[in-house]
Amino acid sequence: GSDEEVLLVEEDDGKRFVNVDTSTSSGLERAKTLDLATSGVPDVIISTIFHDVLALFNQENRARAFVVLRHPLERAISKYYSDLVTDPEVAGMTLTQYIREGGARVENNYVTRFLTGQYGGALGMHHLDMAREVLRRKFVVGLASDLPGTVR
Repeated sequence: GSDEEVLLVEEDDGKRFVNVDTSTSSGLERAKTLDLATSGVPDVIISTIFHDVLALFNQENRARAFVVLRHPLERAISKYYSDLVTDPEVAGMTLTQYIREGGARVENNYVTRFLTGQYGGALGMHHLDMAREVLRRKFVVGLASDLPGTVR
């Protein structure tokens, strides 16, 4: 068979990786077809597509995810400064103007929406409770404000 049909460990600049792209939904579908999680090949699977990567695991091969979280206000301020230099419509806006007039650019409870799948509309306390429960049950949580302590 071709390299596309089997898991291969490749090496690049002293780093070892598997020939699966976990940064896309199609790559994760391929990983599932190749039984990546149950193969015993990887020690860690890295992906930002949380809901799709969970499909790789089952009751016998359970996942434990880790996440490093930033305070929502720090994330929003960082996005403002990034947009200041990359988005001509934001150039010249104060932070207050950005928050009031930024529309879809302004973050709106991203982590809660991501963990609950509630990408639009209003969020209620039950969404926050659900997100907290997902974090508690599925993740080892670290804080960006204490990165050295987080990676220990």
